[in-house]
Amino acid sequence: RVVYALLDVTDQVAAERAKEEALEEAHRANAAKSNFLAKMSHEMRTPLTALVGLSEELGHGPLDPAQRSFVEEIGNAAARLSRVVSDVLDVASMEEGTLQINAAPFDPAEVLEDAVGAWQAAASAKGLSLDWGCDGGCGCGRARLGDQHRLYQIIAALTSNAVKFTETGGASVRLDLTAPDRIGLTVSDSGIGLRPDEQAAAFTAFAQADDGIARRYEGTGLGLSITRWLVEA
Repeated sequence: RVVYALLDVTDQVAAERAKEEALEEAHRANAAKSNFLAKMSHEMRTPLTALVGLSEELGHGPLDPAQRSFVEEIGNAAARLSRVVSDVLDVASMEEGTLQINAAPFDPAEVLEDAVGAWQAAASAKGLSLDWGCDGGCGCGRARLGDQHRLYQIIAALTSNAVKFTETGGASVRLDLTAPDRIGLTVSDSGIGLRPDEQAAAFTAFAQADDGIARRYEGTGLGLSITRWLVEA
């Protein structure tokens, strides 16, 4: 006497195979996207560099007030677009795992002043206060070993968000240099903030809290995702 049972696993195997194929296709699509972003960013950077440089040269020449205003606006627009291209190129490098961190001695206080100072005019134009400084006593004047360009990017991205999303009041940026082997950065502002559900998606590339914010405030939604990658790197 033989007792046996049959289990048809055809559907299960097919489902697993379909899942694997979908995952492989997603990986291929993501790699193709990163490759496309990197190539397009490089292609756009060359003419943008020319636009920025030529607008600066024009600004040094004899121009009437209206012409000077036009040239300055061209230069500002080209510089903004150049920053966007750089951000997209950074995202592509990070997704491909080719992000470079170059360590060298630098003064964190100088990086802080340069990064925050770049947003002082924008804050003043909105009637906002913007202050910055270092905590840590004797550690404030001590050189650190790290990538000062990447630290600049982090501070500038967070300061940009603080100024962009604040309508009244102001923002503060502080470096904590108490520990000899790390840097603490705190950015606080009196802006609109983020709800808990928005915080969960805040570090997703190209994401903003909602379409209304995307329309009201300029930006690609890359700042926080790049910041996260740089801090981890």
